[in-house]
Formats: sequence, C-alpha cells, structure tokens
Amino acid sequence: MSGGPAAQTSKTGGTTDATPLGIIAGGGILPLEIADTVARTGRKVFIAGIEGTADAGIAQWPHATFHLGALGSLFDMLRKAGCVDLVIAGRADRPDIASLRLDGKAIRSLPRILSMMIGGDDTVLSGVIRFIEDHGFRVVGAHEAAPSLVCGEALVGRRSLSKAEKADIETGFEALRRIGPLDIGQAVAVIGRRIVAVEAAEGTDAMIRRVGELRRTGRITGKAKTGVLVKAPKPHQDLRVDMPTIGPDTVDLAAEAGLAGIGVAASGVLIAQRAETESRIRQHGLFLAGQPDK
Repeated sequence: MSGGPAAQTSKTGGTTDATPLGIIAGGGILPLEIADTVARTGRKVFIAGIEGTADAGIAQWPHATFHLGALGSLFDMLRKAGCVDLVIAGRADRPDIASLRLDGKAIRSLPRILSMMIGGDDTVLSGVIRFIEDHGFRVVGAHEAAPSLVCGEALVGRRSLSKAEKADIETGFEALRRIGPLDIGQAVAVIGRRIVAVEAAEGTDAMIRRVGELRRTGRITGKAKTGVLVKAPKPHQDLRVDMPTIGPDTVDLAAEAGLAGIGVAASGVLIAQRAETESRIRQHGLFLAGQPDK
C-alpha cells in the first residue's frame, strides 16, 4: 500500500472510531444521513462530494468536492482530513472515461481504471474497493458505519400480509437469487407471482415507472393496489458499496405504479429518511415488509 495512515481496526471488526469517517458522496440524501448518524456517536466526519452530483447539504459538514477524474486530489483531501475508513454512498452514474478530466494519478492508473470499468456493477465496484484500499484506506459499508439505517425485520402499514402478497414477495426474492449471478440488478416487480419488471442499468426508480406505464397501456391487467416491489442485494454482493436503498421517492413511485407494497431483505437494504418513508407508506395505504434473510 502507498500513502495514508495505518488503519486501526476495532476488536469487533467495526470502523476505526479514533479517526474521522470519510464519506465519498454521490447524489441524494443518504450520505448526509450517514454523516448525521455517525456524528451523533461523537465521531467526526469528512465528506468528499462528487462535483455536480453530491447534495448541496454537504456544506453543513467539513467537506471538499472533486471531479471523478481527480483521484490524486480525492486521496490527498482524505489524507489531509485524517481519514482511514471510507464509506461510499449516494447515486452516481457510471462515467464515460473519455469525458473525464484526468489528473496525474488517474492517468498513471488508466490501464487499471479501464480494466475496472468492464463488466456489471458488482465487478466494477469490487475493483473500486480494491483500488481505494491499495492506496491506504479501508472501505466500510454504510450498514457498518450507521447500522440504524438498515431496514431490519418489520411490517409497516399493515398488521399482516395476504397469502397472495406473501407469495409475490417470495417470488421476487427467488427471482433475485436466480438473476443475481448475472450481475443485473437488485429489484423486481411482481404481480400475481408474475415477474413484470426487472431492474437493470436504468435503476429502481425508472423500473417502477415502467411498471406504471405497463399498467396504463394495458400490458398489465387487473386491479390497482396489487403486486409488490421486491429489493435485495445480489447473492455474494459486497455490501460495502451499492447497498440497496429505498426512501420516500421509492414509496411514491410504487403507489403511482399501483403496487400494494414493498418487500425488502431485512439486513440487506437501507432506508433513507426512515420516518418520512414510513409516513408515506401509511399515507398511500401501502405496506413495507422487512423479511428475514434466506
């Protein structure tokens, strides 16, 4: 390894609380929630926000911004802040290498970067983790740094689920287990035990919108408020990056698509803005089921 302070590992294998937690922030509010949750424990945080992508709210924290081609600048700012542990969180599109402004570090690492960009998300993100850790940092998951954001086993919005809803959820989990090795996506929509949509490069939100369009055009028949969105990590996914996440917007889109609820892997999915997410579940008359992992 080159550069960076030596990592200090806790006895429980958790994060190194004596140093600030570095958060590499993409879009959305999740990086801010992680920062707030960690800061409440007394640990300092430093946010490195992706230019043009990170939420403006990073300004309330010690922070700096970088463009995706400036790897040297990114590592320098994290070392200057004293960070050892890093969390990668928030939305970020896969970049077009040809359009990036590469700094010296990125140019010297270009062959490795190009090889990392070949394949599905898991392949790419695993390469990103190795690259970062080869430069003296330790990547930890949002679920490790801020475990209160994990969904957990729960049922919100209902006292119980119908037999049909349980069957749809199980069908969704089985579908995700089967397609997981293909490194496609983390979500499916199921209606009457039929897989009607699979998440791919477009992301979960766009997939849910597609379900709504299929209903409106008559490609999906039957009454509204049926079917479920099911979300879970891919089998053998490294949860330190791209851990599945739902939030208020997910709930709104599920309602607009005429779905009855959302089923997620209890220990494998994060909830952004939990209070607001649960409020909208009830407001729309949906359910959120955190199911035991299998």
